[in-house]
Amino acid sequence: MKSENSVFKYIMQELQFIKSHHDFVNFYRKITFVLPRKTVFFRRETLTPPCLQIEPTNYCNVRCSCCSAPYSKRPKGFMDLKLFQRIVDSATLANVQRIYLYLHGEPLLHPGIIEMIQYIKEKGLAVNVTTNGMRLDSEKIEAILSAKVNYMDYFTFSIFGSSSEIHEKIMRGANLEKIKKNILNFVELRQKRKNNGPIIETIFHSLPDNKPERSKYLNFWEGKVDHVKLCDKVSTSFSEYKSGGTVIPPRTRTCNVLWERLTVFWNGDATICAEDIDGDWILGNLKDKNISEIWNCQELLSLRKIHREKRFGDFPFCSSCDL
Repeated sequence: MKSENSVFKYIMQELQFIKSHHDFVNFYRKITFVLPRKTVFFRRETLTPPCLQIEPTNYCNVRCSCCSAPYSKRPKGFMDLKLFQRIVDSATLANVQRIYLYLHGEPLLHPGIIEMIQYIKEKGLAVNVTTNGMRLDSEKIEAILSAKVNYMDYFTFSIFGSSSEIHEKIMRGANLEKIKKNILNFVELRQKRKNNGPIIETIFHSLPDNKPERSKYLNFWEGKVDHVKLCDKVSTSFSEYKSGGTVIPPRTRTCNVLWERLTVFWNGDATICAEDIDGDWILGNLKDKNISEIWNCQELLSLRKIHREKRFGDFPFCSSCDL
């Protein structure tokens, strides 16, 4: 009864902030996707994950100074389309509601990325794509807009600076002016088609080198895209961390990811979370298992118990994570 009252209070609190169409969309997302994750607070298990994170590829066309992917020991590859369809079919049966179509690589490098988005939408699921924006040409945009995307779908563009000098210093191999052009072209073509989606947003990843550019970033993108975001939770330098230069304090709070989403690598391996860059904690492969089997495997059940009881020292991989 206490948990039900908490849910009611949460809903009533959120309702008072609805002032526009976008506010309503955000409220709907919280109720349908965020609220089920609060099972971690109520100490309940979920039979299936609300969300699924799929890695189309771990190849990337840029090299960010804060990114862990270049240090991954996993082999490089592209997800087979038939495997992808099998996973999405399994997700549909498991009542997964949203698919995050990115992980340790640039999703738009996958030659079948449009087919992937189309298949997700054919199955009635929401899709989130996070990209550096370098490969988003007009042909891809038109194909994406033709894939029945709507206001429940998101395209997020990672930005590291308001100036080319800073952005390209951090995201090596990128071209900020090209990225800006591609994003604004996406917005323009969506408006011409009178599509109500996808939601187009930028996210600024704060680092010591780019913090002075935050205000310029906000000033440039406000009003040009649907959402303008700031993110402070980024490693300052993964190479520095690897060499022992950055100390992460011991974990003190329960991680929602264990109740929120299942992460799948390009080869079908399912892991405990996206931070497992080397694939050391594989739970099974979706070539021969379904999502429900993996989500309810003993390894994940035990790890959730560790988190509920805050015994993070029993699992060192989680104890040093600050996400």
